[in-house]
Amino acid sequence: SWSSSQSDYVSSDAEDSSFFSRSSGGSGSLPSVDSIGRMLVQLEENDAALTELTIDCTSIDKETAADIGQFLPANTYLQKLRLQCSNRTRHRQIFRKVVKNLKENNSIETIAVQGAEIDREIASWLLPSFSLNQKIKHISMANCTFVQSGLGILFVAMMQHGTHIRHLGFNSCTWDEYNADIVASSLPFMGLHSLSLIDINIAGEGWPYLFRNIMNCKQLIHLDLSRNELNASSIHLFMKSLTVQKTISKLTLSACGLDDECMKELMKGLRTYPTLTNLDISQNKNMTDKGVVYLRDLLKFSNSIVQLNVDGCGLNEQSINAIDSGLRYNNSFLKSFFSEKTSQRLFGVVDTIEKIDISEMNRDILEAVSFDLDKRQ
Repeated sequence: SWSSSQSDYVSSDAEDSSFFSRSSGGSGSLPSVDSIGRMLVQLEENDAALTELTIDCTSIDKETAADIGQFLPANTYLQKLRLQCSNRTRHRQIFRKVVKNLKENNSIETIAVQGAEIDREIASWLLPSFSLNQKIKHISMANCTFVQSGLGILFVAMMQHGTHIRHLGFNSCTWDEYNADIVASSLPFMGLHSLSLIDINIAGEGWPYLFRNIMNCKQLIHLDLSRNELNASSIHLFMKSLTVQKTISKLTLSACGLDDECMKELMKGLRTYPTLTNLDISQNKNMTDKGVVYLRDLLKFSNSIVQLNVDGCGLNEQSINAIDSGLRYNNSFLKSFFSEKTSQRLFGVVDTIEKIDISEMNRDILEAVSFDLDKRQ
C-alpha cells in the first residue's frame, strides 16, 4: 500500500493526528503486484516524486517488508511515512521488518502509526526512530492500543532524546489509566509546539495532573483535547493552568460535552488570555443561549480571538448572529475608535449596502442606511 506526492490521499495539515491515505488498490482490497513493484522501484532509485508513503503491514508479505526496510535508509526525499498494522503476529513481524532500519533515514519528518498494539517489543522497534532521528518533527498515533510498558518506554526515550519533536498526537488510543501520568510528566521536558490528545481514556483524577504539566510547556501553541468529556471543574483547573502557560494560540475543545457552566469557566479564563487567536468549541450540544451570553462576553473583552468555531452546537440563528457580530467587532479596526454599539451600527450599514443594487441606489436609500455618529456611546 503506497502513495506518492501525485497520488490522491486523505490528509489535513501537518499538525493533524489522523492523516492516513487509502491503499492504492481501494478500500478493502489488496494492493496490486504492479503498484507494490512501482513503489519498491521508487524507493530503491530514491525517486524525488516519492515524498509520502503509506505502508499497510496487513497486506504485504515479509519479502516486500524486508525490501522496504532495506531501501528506506538511503531515501532522501521521503517526508511522510504512514504505517498501518494490527495485533496479529504475522503483521507485527512485517511491521518490525519495515521499521528495523528506519532510524537511519534522514529525510522523514512525519511518522504516523495506525491500528497497532504497542507493547514492550513494538515500542523497542519504534524507539530508535522516535528518539534518535533528529529529523522527525511530527509523531501521530491513531487507534493504537498500548499494553504492558509500551507507552512508558516510548515516552521515557522521547523525554530524554526527543527535544526535536514538535507535534505529538494520540487519536482514539487506549492505554492503562496510570499511563496518563507518564504522558503528563513527560510533557515539560519536550519542546512541543502542538499536542493532540483526542478521545483518550484519562480518568477524572488524571486531568488535574495533566493540566499542571501543560502549564510548564512553554513552547506549546496548539492544544487539541477533542472528544474527551470535560466538566466545569475540569475547565476551571484547565484555565488556571493556562493563565500561567500563556503561549497557546489555538485551542480545540470540540465534542467535549461542554455546557453553560463550562462556558462560564472558559470565559473567565480566556477573556484576558493574551495569545489565543483560534478557539474551536464545535459539536458541544449541551450549550444553551446562556452559554452564548458568556461567549459574547468573552469576545467583548478579548483582544486576540479572530476565529471561533461553534458548528454543531445547536444554537439558534439569533445566537449565532450575536456571536458573529461580537467576533466582527472584536476583529475590526473600529474597536480602536468606536464603542461596540456604534461599530455594530457600522456593520449593519455595510451589510445593508451589500444587499443593494448600486444602479438603483438613490437618496432615499442612502437616508435609510444612514445614522448619526454623534449619538454613539
